[in-house]
Amino acid sequence: MIYTIRTFHVHRKDYAEFVRFSEEVIWPNIENKGGRSLGLWVVALGGPERIFLMTRYESVGHWLDTRSWTGLQNEGKGRAALVHDTEAIAIRPITQTQPDGDAQEEEPGIYSFRTFRIDPKNLNRFVDLSENQWWPWVRQGEGVRPIAQWQSIIAPEQRLFMMTRYNNLAHWEGHQKNVGTIAKPGDPELGKIWETGQNAIQERKKLVLETSVKILRPISSRRP
Repeated sequence: MIYTIRTFHVHRKDYAEFVRFSEEVIWPNIENKGGRSLGLWVVALGGPERIFLMTRYESVGHWLDTRSWTGLQNEGKGRAALVHDTEAIAIRPITQTQPDGDAQEEEPGIYSFRTFRIDPKNLNRFVDLSENQWWPWVRQGEGVRPIAQWQSIIAPEQRLFMMTRYNNLAHWEGHQKNVGTIAKPGDPELGKIWETGQNAIQERKKLVLETSVKILRPISSRRP
């Protein structure tokens, strides 16, 4: 399985039409070919304002098969006519946790998309610290929902990526302030999860050589 990340430079006045064409024309035909688009966002903070799209495929070959569909080749008559510039990379899953269906929350929330550079020899440890030790705490203790982690396979640079959902920007900001400082809960079971998580995030920080983050605002009816 792979995912693609595509970014599009589109004028704001054309966002609604871009979303409509994606949801009503492009996505159904990709799904007839066995792919699935996860959602559309706009980069709100952390980089140039661009539309951000993630799509899942079985393989790079599968992605290529969907691109050969004649409807996508004629996309210039629809969505592509709204696009002034676009870029794409391919990434592979590195966590067992992956997007499965649509989000359960009624409110769209906001999503962070964080990029990490780490030494490749620390990949497995980084994933374990995140998924098995840190994420249980943030889910239960802070109401944060990690979506997944991925590794670039076709991109200008080798990086790890992580997507996370928050209720709103204040929720994200509070979580950032709480990392490594939040008090241990009084509940014994939650306290154990907290302790494991705090130790994990401190170790994980030491593995990170460089990191950056973008804040994404959902603009489609579908989101992971």
